Amino acid sequence: MRPPQVLVEKLLRSTSVSKIYLLIRPKKGVATQQRLKVLLDSPCFNRVRKEREEALRKVVAVSGDITEKRLGLSEEEERSVGQR
Repeated sequence: MRPPQVLVEKLLRSTSVSKIYLLIRPKKGVATQQRLKVLLDSPCFNRVRKEREEALRKVVAVSGDITEKRLGLSEEEERSVGQR
């Protein structure tokens, strides 16, 4: 289990947060949405799936990279996330 997974799981299980935006770096041949699905299907989220499965729909993947300028987001993506 990685620390980001633990944090997201805790937020989903213990708060009434409306959305969680995760900046996910795309990998060759693996779309950001697929990487999010793999993350949420991990055993770390078993308790959330059992107790509050609807909470998993609150996690939104945003394709980007923390090592790039403006997190690798286009201007449109940046505005979109900022408005939500």
